[in-house]
Amino acid sequence: VVTHQNNTRHVFTKWSNDDTDEEISIRIDRPHIIDSLWKTEHLLTLQFFDSINRELEPSIITMSSSEGDEHTFDPLVEDNKIWLRHGKWNINSIIWQNIDVKRNMNSIIIDESKSLDLEVDVHDSVIVLKDLIFPLSDIPVEISFVNGTVKEFRSDQDGKISLTGIPLGKYTGNVDYFLQSRSFVYDYELDMNNVIEQIFFFGSISSIIYFSIFILIGLFIRRSRI
Repeated sequence: VVTHQNNTRHVFTKWSNDDTDEEISIRIDRPHIIDSLWKTEHLLTLQFFDSINRELEPSIITMSSSEGDEHTFDPLVEDNKIWLRHGKWNINSIIWQNIDVKRNMNSIIIDESKSLDLEVDVHDSVIVLKDLIFPLSDIPVEISFVNGTVKEFRSDQDGKISLTGIPLGKYTGNVDYFLQSRSFVYDYELDMNNVIEQIFFFGSISSIIYFSIFILIGLFIRRSRI
């Protein structure tokens, strides 16, 4: 390997007689012409950011070229740097927390050393729990994420549960409240504002209000008939 100052290197592939050993033995009994064959590689530096520009560190990146070459590397081990042959390359997957968070990306043309910033499908989200009138505060919610992990959260005084830095996908939440048990599915693709509302029709406070209203209406109708 011969590395140059402009983040380009040449890697020996074989001799022109198809010998892949770096050292060869030649019997000089006639004229010979043997060329050494090399491939040119450029250094590509990648950095990854979520939807609000926080830097992430994926665990595995897979890439392939238009010529059929494939490359898999660990950004943490290789410091987000990868040597690639000249040509057109595609990023096939960006694995973060065991989920592919790659967005639709154009092909990368490798003709010199480059540094690229890439946005991945990792977002913040807010789940709102409420009944018809009031937010449901301090309610335990168990959420199963797309990578298989399960975590428990509690809603704040506004009935909100904030999820920070989660991959795009579907999340199942289980809520037990006021003799109700409900499961819901959150899908970021169907919710462009990153907010989903879960409405419970029989919250404790609202139930009293609704019941009182029904009683008053009943009393009013009864008095009107007298």
